[in-house]
Amino acid sequence: MILNIWPGKHARPCEETHATTHIHENGIPDFAEAALESLYECHMTTMLRFQQYYPLQEAKTYVSRIGDDIDALFIFRKDKDEVHVYNEQIPISPIQLRRFSETVFRHYPDVRRLSLYAVDAPTEALAFPHQRLECLEDITLPLPHGRAEYIGMLGKNMAAKIRRYDKKLTSDFASVKKEFLATVKVADHILHRIIEFSRMRMSVKGQTCYHTDEETEKMIALVKRYGIVCTVTIDGELCAGVIMLRIGSTYTMLTIAHHPDYDRYNLGTLSCYYGITHAIENGGKRFNFGWGPYEYKYRLLGRHTALHRIHVYRTAVALAVDAPAICRRALLARRRNLKLWMGNPPADEHKAARLLWRALHAARLLRANLVS
Repeated sequence: MILNIWPGKHARPCEETHATTHIHENGIPDFAEAALESLYECHMTTMLRFQQYYPLQEAKTYVSRIGDDIDALFIFRKDKDEVHVYNEQIPISPIQLRRFSETVFRHYPDVRRLSLYAVDAPTEALAFPHQRLECLEDITLPLPHGRAEYIGMLGKNMAAKIRRYDKKLTSDFASVKKEFLATVKVADHILHRIIEFSRMRMSVKGQTCYHTDEETEKMIALVKRYGIVCTVTIDGELCAGVIMLRIGSTYTMLTIAHHPDYDRYNLGTLSCYYGITHAIENGGKRFNFGWGPYEYKYRLLGRHTALHRIHVYRTAVALAVDAPAICRRALLARRRNLKLWMGNPPADEHKAARLLWRALHAARLLRANLVS
């Protein structure tokens, strides 16, 4: 956590590029949809998702340009003396964040705080008091030029494991078939079946599935617009699937799941590998594994980037007034870190740490099974 009360002149200088900024007060300009997709290539920062989750009739638009090119575009709303940014899961450079903060506080004299959620945004250039807390993670893979290159990048054990399980699957089931379906060609029942697999898997682990009926319908709408779905069938029956989105050259995995009957084939990791190689072969530049720091993502060469919740205050007095909320957010961040540690084995090999983790993990599973 970063809590900087008096940054002022101690804010780290960064190279300034002449830019012009403008706030569109009355809604979202027509060019925003294409600009968001081009700039960020992220479904969390698309007009379709904003329409699903936010009241756009209240939205305003911040645009930063360098020459004729758009450098940054944020959709936000103003609630009395606060500004809430809708964009999520995007990188924001130190100068972009500083420029946006300065523009907002200058444009709205009554605003005392602006908030961003799940962004990769260093705050060292900010000259305003602020709080930054880790809230989520981005796990991504810069894609190589070919499948062979990617296999060569994998560790020897992981590459051998993929080849072994892929060979075992095809030798045990002559009818196994992999297929990739795009956007409107993806039938709803396929998506619902993959989500059902996910629910089954999470139930076995004693976890709560986040795929509510409402969230499922929103995801289906995203798939119809941007989706690519990998299906693995045996004798014509779906046994595994990967739900992905493609925006620009970025592929993002939303859900991956398989039927428990095929656990011995490591079909989850295999399906993820199929999705990655499909992205490579179709000109993808970046693969996003989605949220959740699961070990298989790192074994497939995913790189971890922390995403942060950021609150920027006009003055130290405004920050002090918000002290109870600041403390509450800090405690929630600590609790999240503890939950992550309990749900994933420690990265170090210290025997005592791993034994403690295993004991806590076993207790959590036992409790979940008793409750269910």
